[in-house]
Amino acid sequence: MISSFFNSIAFRLAIWFTGIFSIGSAVAFLLFYYLAAQTIQEQVDMDLMDNAAKFTTIIRRNGMAGASQLAVLEAQAAGEKSIFIRLLYPTGEVFASSHMSYWKDIQVNLDAVRDLMTTSRSRFETIVLPATGQKARLLYTYVAPNVILQNGIVTTFADQYLSAFKKVFVSAMGFII
Repeated sequence: MISSFFNSIAFRLAIWFTGIFSIGSAVAFLLFYYLAAQTIQEQVDMDLMDNAAKFTTIIRRNGMAGASQLAVLEAQAAGEKSIFIRLLYPTGEVFASSHMSYWKDIQVNLDAVRDLMTTSRSRFETIVLPATGQKARLLYTYVAPNVILQNGIVTTFADQYLSAFKKVFVSAMGFII
């Protein structure tokens, strides 16, 4: 009786439908996860570009002294563990920055600076902070002639959101299957 049940067409169809549903659900999850990750990264990139626009405006109005003050104020307002700002010469030499004690292990990526100089297009990169293992998103862009902004934001919130999204999906899939 039991072996005839496992060989029945009803059992086979149930297995096929379960498999198709599971694969379809996994594909949907991957698509939603990818879209959520892309949307979050685009938002972080827009925040970095907004900071760059502030610096461009301040440099036009108040010069480099105003930009140096803004770097410190922006980092203090956002939290010095959440954001850092450096102003660089095209050689990669730092001439102004926010308080960097939390970010001391982050070096200037000279390849990014060279790439910025040759293409004049802003460059983004994602790094892992050596001391904490947290991810950070960095921007290199021109804010004035011969002045490069290196700006970084910790992406802890985004990482936690995506991690929670994965946990919910795995739990739901386990329950549904």
